[in-house]
Amino acid sequence: MSYLQLLRYFVSVSDVEVAPVCYSFLTLFCLLASYFVVVPLREEAGIALGTDILPKLFTCTLIGTVVASPLTSAFLSRHGVSKEASLRQFYTIVATTLMGFYLLYYMSNAQAQATIRLFSNAVYELTGEAAGISSQKDGHISPRSPPPPAPPSPADSRGAVYTGNASLDKFQKLVRAAFYIFINVQNLVAISAIWARCTDVFSSEAASRLFGFISAGGTLGQLVGSLVTAAVAKIAAGKKDGGPVHGLIFFSAVLMYCAAFLSSRVLRPGGGKRFTADASSVDSIPTSSKSSQLSPVESSMDWRAGGGRPMLADSSRGGSGSSTGSRASRFLQQVTQSFTLILASPYLLLLCAYLMMTYVVGSLMYFQRSLVVASVVKDSNNRTAFFASVYSLSALVTIMLQMFATGHLLRAVGVTAALACFPVTCAILIASVGVWPSTTVVALGEVIRKLLGYTLVRPAREVLFTVVSREEKYKAKVTIDAVVQRLGDTMAALMFEVLDVQLHLGQAGVAVAGVSACAIWCYCSFKLGSKQRVLASHHAHALSLLSATGSGIGGEASNTSACTAVSAGKTLAAL
Repeated sequence: MSYLQLLRYFVSVSDVEVAPVCYSFLTLFCLLASYFVVVPLREEAGIALGTDILPKLFTCTLIGTVVASPLTSAFLSRHGVSKEASLRQFYTIVATTLMGFYLLYYMSNAQAQATIRLFSNAVYELTGEAAGISSQKDGHISPRSPPPPAPPSPADSRGAVYTGNASLDKFQKLVRAAFYIFINVQNLVAISAIWARCTDVFSSEAASRLFGFISAGGTLGQLVGSLVTAAVAKIAAGKKDGGPVHGLIFFSAVLMYCAAFLSSRVLRPGGGKRFTADASSVDSIPTSSKSSQLSPVESSMDWRAGGGRPMLADSSRGGSGSSTGSRASRFLQQVTQSFTLILASPYLLLLCAYLMMTYVVGSLMYFQRSLVVASVVKDSNNRTAFFASVYSLSALVTIMLQMFATGHLLRAVGVTAALACFPVTCAILIASVGVWPSTTVVALGEVIRKLLGYTLVRPAREVLFTVVSREEKYKAKVTIDAVVQRLGDTMAALMFEVLDVQLHLGQAGVAVAGVSACAIWCYCSFKLGSKQRVLASHHAHALSLLSATGSGIGGEASNTSACTAVSAGKTLAAL
């Protein structure tokens, strides 16, 4: 059996789609493996700093995301740089930053600090300078010893607030806080960037057929990354210096470097350019010219040699004479343009509302889970192992459905049903943890949530972006996926601050707020699914009209078809 036959056993794919599908699959595998290798460390870092600190960490993450997201969008849309090169450079920067955190974690490790003290004393012996000296009696030199570690702070009598690990010094706390914020920010923009590339490469029809399989690459990465972390955390369990756990950050960086290489190979099927006749693109065709109906269309299209198929010009590229002003002002314009695109589109605003509620509920579930785990699992490495085991189990169950059923399920139930099933399920899971607050219920709920999220909801969410312009995919999408999520996280953090830290209602109070938010989320799901269905229909109609221009671009028929497509685009943009 050839590899192509094996691939077609899992997904319906044409010959020209094989390369982009495989590279997309492998890129997501590396990205999610890189993330889930360190996400249990992130979870443990948050709990070690204290559940009362989590709202502040979420606020800092929001600030970081608001700054990083538009900068990333502008970086990926730079003038004169291809999307493939931009992705490769972006992931390389992320990987290098992870390497920096590996060094910081190593420096904050107790064993490393002991090595540094020994080196300091060796320097003293050679130079006579007082490096690392705490006392000097009768010519005897004793190295400065660290203070004895304080026991971890327990949860209060109601099990509501865990004030963190008191044995951590200021440097260790700072490193963990920075690591927590960075992982949250980079994961959002990194995953959003590759999905933006996928929605640009594949059509709406191909997305419904292929995105489930491509998502399975991410789930497989989650499985591998979580299994590696679970094994390392179990080996390190009980070791006060953390054992080899911090070395996982190095492994995560290596995987990110691999993602940088693979992402640059995600190209359009056949190496050509895919035309996307969406509302915003067609609406961008100027119609003010009165002397000629065809010239405005020609000015907004690139005519590819040999194929005769039009593709709407990417406004972010521009010609050699299109740039007026300094490079700094052009970059600033790109940074702000993502927010302008969102505010100008009713569809994107509705999408933001849906995602906002998604992240509010998800963050409330995270806070609820953290309270339960902090009160039950006391050891740091055991908590890391617990989170890694939960992620491994959820990935193992999810990947089975993704490989064999997601594409069929998404086409069978439709985007609307796929979106709406998630809030209903989450409401049930939140209520269950509220009634039975145990690690078993938490683990089961997390597995079910990730099963639905990766199998149906995430592919359905990406299908939503196939009916928007290429500019919106690379600029607005990254901002939506990152900034909107962090806004939702911050809203949930404020609710948690009031319910748990101030009122001491604990996870039961969080559960009530979560179920209420699920009701609003469900309403947004139905509205968004209905809007996407209408846009997809108009998108297909506009595409068929503009495709007709390829048969006679210089003739009257193409003139009429192009102008009709412009009219269809105007109607589409108004929806």
